[in-house]
Amino acid sequence: MGLPKQWFANRGQIVQTLGAAVTLAGAIGTALAKAPPWLTAGLAGVGIGAVLALLAQSAVRTPPAVPEVPAPPAPQSALRLERHDFVADDSPHINYKRKLYLVFVNDGAETLVIGPQTSWRDDLLHVSTVVEHVWQIEGPRGHRNNDWVAEANVVFVPPGRRVRTWVGLPLGATEFDVDAHISDHRAGALIVQVSQENRAALVI
Repeated sequence: MGLPKQWFANRGQIVQTLGAAVTLAGAIGTALAKAPPWLTAGLAGVGIGAVLALLAQSAVRTPPAVPEVPAPPAPQSALRLERHDFVADDSPHINYKRKLYLVFVNDGAETLVIGPQTSWRDDLLHVSTVVEHVWQIEGPRGHRNNDWVAEANVVFVPPGRRVRTWVGLPLGATEFDVDAHISDHRAGALIVQVSQENRAALVI
């Protein structure tokens, strides 16, 4: 079984101190043999004082390092990104011919209030969309039937229910690039008020 790390520090200091004391004692002994009595007494006093000072220094222990306390993890929103849908529509009456729908689900046990003033922060995905994003709650027939209620700036999402929003993409955006950015979590982030939390950054 290995010796404690503290043992090496304290015992090592004592051994070094004793070695220095022996060397000093030899030098004093040589000087005492050749010096007059009055000088011998002075050298003896100096030597004893030096040894006592070294011993006192070795007795002082280095205080243990204070372990770093890791920062608490950032609170996570109960709103989880479940899927994303890339939509391309070149119809003449469509303003945003490339859209990215982001579908979230409320994984928590309480109803969430989402919005208002939802905005987008670019990363690798540059969007061209409205100033404030709107949300749609999953309708009674469910998201699998593409049932969504009317868009609103503020929505209430019960536990287990889904909600979606969208961002407008440049005309040259491709589904391949969008999928790659989202897989790397480098598309961007929705900045939105979620329930009673501060404004959350939902990284996409």
